[in-house]
Amino acid sequence: MRQAETVAARGDDLRLRAGDRERERAAQELRAHHLAGRLDAAELDERLGLAYAARTLGDLAELLEDLPELAARGVVLPDPPRLPRPRVGMPGLVRFHQVHELPSEVGEAYLEAMSRMVPAMQSFGYDVVERRRDESLVFERDETPGWAPFVAVLAFPVGLLALLVDRATRVRVDFSPRPGGRCRLVVSGEARRPVRKAFAGLADAG
Repeated sequence: MRQAETVAARGDDLRLRAGDRERERAAQELRAHHLAGRLDAAELDERLGLAYAARTLGDLAELLEDLPELAARGVVLPDPPRLPRPRVGMPGLVRFHQVHELPSEVGEAYLEAMSRMVPAMQSFGYDVVERRRDESLVFERDETPGWAPFVAVLAFPVGLLALLVDRATRVRVDFSPRPGGRCRLVVSGEARRPVRKAFAGLADAG
């Protein structure tokens, strides 16, 4: 596995926890590779999401291991652009990933999420299944698979049993501090359009 010098200094333990500086540096490298044509838009979006959610230096190095070293060649990395407004996407149960920057510190953003986000998600039928103060919230809800109604109709009446099939879907929210007393929110998981649209509204708070 390539150890990117811009992410972790040579000899560093890749098991060490990554910080905001390392995550942002990796994100800048990924954007530079996108501009150079090595990553398409979908690949960039996917890898940026993983970069901002990375827990260790090794997680970041994996995102760059199949890309050439930029900093070693004296390439000037571009400044990170302003985060675009997240795309809500089509109706239905689909995977999504959003990154938001809020004008409040992590602790304040977490308390705000507990008082507003948690009740809102509960109104959508989600339960809080994991929470780490000032770090993350994980929501879960049981969903009927999209194919179940078709089976119920095509194989009626036995097919009605398909409507009893449920699977758990999750939405994870990660909090991390940003320079200037701001907070970065990374929201990822699988949800229906109203939930994705509600989270996209966080862009207005930045």
